[in-house]
Amino acid sequence: MKNHGPIFEWDPETGTASCILIDGDNIFIGSATCAPEDRDMMSEKTGYHIAQYRAQISYLKHLRDNVLKPRLAALKQLYFSINKSKYFNDKSYETKMIRRQIYMTSSDLDLIKDDLAELKQELNAYLTEKGKFYKRIRENRQKDKNN
Repeated sequence: MKNHGPIFEWDPETGTASCILIDGDNIFIGSATCAPEDRDMMSEKTGYHIAQYRAQISYLKHLRDNVLKPRLAALKQLYFSINKSKYFNDKSYETKMIRRQIYMTSSDLDLIKDDLAELKQELNAYLTEKGKFYKRIRENRQKDKNN
């Protein structure tokens, strides 16, 4: 990935944060909008954090769906086409390389799937913890107000 670094944008009026990741010709955008009930806790940095998670998830989905799956399908198609030939040599360099590329691409696909699941889980955990944190702060503010 030719990473140009994340580009962040913040709109305080709408409470919307955006993160843009650029990979050569592809652009991946993640955004986060503050819920109306959380406006009292609105934070630019929290929005950036959530938006960056979503942009990274978008990038990984692109790799999975548009790079690795088609590559794996093409390699398998090639292998299953040549192994039907009467001249097929299972021990040839070409055959070994095709099998190695299939294995490497399958491994990359598994890694991307794991990374994607982990990022989604981290985002959900982050959102849950932020919700609990906001609730505690509001309770403390209410106690201070009542005293």
